Amino acid sequence: MFKITESPAPCDVRSVIRFLSARNLPAADIHRQICEVYGATAMCEGKVRKWVREFKAGRDNVHDDSRSGRPCVITDDMVASGEAKILENRRFTISTLSNDFPEVPRSVLYKIDNDPTIHDNARPHTADQTRALLESFGWEVLDPPTAPTLRREIFIFSAISNNISAANTTTMTKT
Repeated sequence: MFKITESPAPCDVRSVIRFLSARNLPAADIHRQICEVYGATAMCEGKVRKWVREFKAGRDNVHDDSRSGRPCVITDDMVASGEAKILENRRFTISTLSNDFPEVPRSVLYKIDNDPTIHDNARPHTADQTRALLESFGWEVLDPPTAPTLRREIFIFSAISNNISAANTTTMTKT
């Protein structure tokens, strides 16, 4: 049994594929040997077959080809202005940020929105604006109960509940 090498570099695995395919081993055998040495998650059999085909077709480079990806559209100035907008209005929405920064994808804005360092943990039921809005509706704003008050109410409720269930039990047994 071989010692399994954890997290091999992709070019290392491709070098093994190149070597073994040069020895005319089938892709299934190459995949089996790679799994023995690098573990089952090193590369799937379909990728091994793809690389065997490429090396047999004449490819000799084991490194990734350079790809033209989407260029980064976010600059340091945009980051600074975005942070300023967020700090200016902590109750921003993705739509308002998207209107302010149309060149930034909404998926990036969602990641910014889910960053816990951006949101303060203000409790909405005690915030001044929320309280004023609820009062404008004519609703009474209750303060949250303190722990001793809550414990007393739970104790009283459980005592009443026990008395009711005991009364129901005696009523049922008498009838």
